[in-house]
Amino acid sequence: MSSEVPTPAAGFGNMGSVAIRAGMMALILVPTIGALTYYYYAQDVAPAERLSPAWLKLCAMLILSLFLPLFAYSYYFFRRERRAAEINRILTTLDLGESQYVAMYRSIHSGPYLVISGGMVWVTSLAGLTVLFFGGTLELDEISGSMGFPKPGSSLVFGMAFLGAYVWGLKYVFRRYAMNDLIPGVFFRLSIRMLMASILAVIIFNAYEALASDSTSEIREGAWPAVAFLLGTVPQRGLNWLSEKLPFFAEQPDPSVRKLPLQMIEGIGSYDRMRLEELGIDDCYGLANYDFVPLMLRSAYDARKLADWILQAKLCILCGDAVAPLRQHGIRGIQDLAYVLSKDELETLASETSATLSSLKRAQNSAVNDPEITRLLQVAGRLSTFTRGPLVVKSDPSDEGG
Repeated sequence: MSSEVPTPAAGFGNMGSVAIRAGMMALILVPTIGALTYYYYAQDVAPAERLSPAWLKLCAMLILSLFLPLFAYSYYFFRRERRAAEINRILTTLDLGESQYVAMYRSIHSGPYLVISGGMVWVTSLAGLTVLFFGGTLELDEISGSMGFPKPGSSLVFGMAFLGAYVWGLKYVFRRYAMNDLIPGVFFRLSIRMLMASILAVIIFNAYEALASDSTSEIREGAWPAVAFLLGTVPQRGLNWLSEKLPFFAEQPDPSVRKLPLQMIEGIGSYDRMRLEELGIDDCYGLANYDFVPLMLRSAYDARKLADWILQAKLCILCGDAVAPLRQHGIRGIQDLAYVLSKDELETLASETSATLSSLKRAQNSAVNDPEITRLLQVAGRLSTFTRGPLVVKSDPSDEGG
């Protein structure tokens, strides 16, 4: 049976394919028609007024709002087949045939979802940019409740935070585009992030203005747009600020549970952490126990990189913070302990690092006898045959005379 992965539009028929293309085109044509309409009516406006701030802001807003739909459009029509070809290679190499893995890929890269998510992020972008460029004209700061919330300047803070999140989003989407990993969830996540960052910046601005002294109001007024922009690019810093000022925002960790964040793994950067978090992988526990093949299909990372991360995560679970000094002795992942051949070597590692002898023994036993680790190395080796030979899996460290 063929293991060929259908294109994302497969399963919807010809009418479905036409609808998808029409939807993708609408994401581009709607703001474009808006810009052309502006140009048409601008002909009746005096030449001096055509370059007025309001008209220029309108043009800038429409042009900026086009970037994300263009990413969705170009990915769907020009790059998605590259990812499908890679999936076909994985399925063929592993002899998976017609399996649930094909259905998993098809559902994740579905064309209708990409249209919906692209439309959502476009509407969200248009709304946020409207607040940025026309917040003063619409007198949004005049909308204030009996308690004086929001305070004057909130619309500018909202807009600048939105712009920061939007600029960050363009960089993030381009990275996913270049990796052939631009699934619909990217646009849903980005829409939520832009709104969350903007609302968070407004809350922090109003809380700070209510608590701060009036003696430095001019300095604060000049600094807040820049601060809001930075909060938009890194909203987690704003959440950390709220946690410090208002302790009830902070999560109280269970002291009996060790924290094993993904930052402990070499090779995982901030963008990689966000990609893994989309799959529900928030720490080393989640990564170490995630099924390897679905993880390859649901992300765009190559087999060797994912295998290396998972093996590091398994070592982190058993050895905790001791992984840092173990790396100085050449032990990066749990599989490396299979090459520690004698009890004396294990005792030396335990004495020279913060790892306990019992944890090292458990890790070595897993590296040698755990069938999941053996399968992981074998699969990674088969998928790496285009660039390197298969990985060698030792069944017993005593094979070399230890």
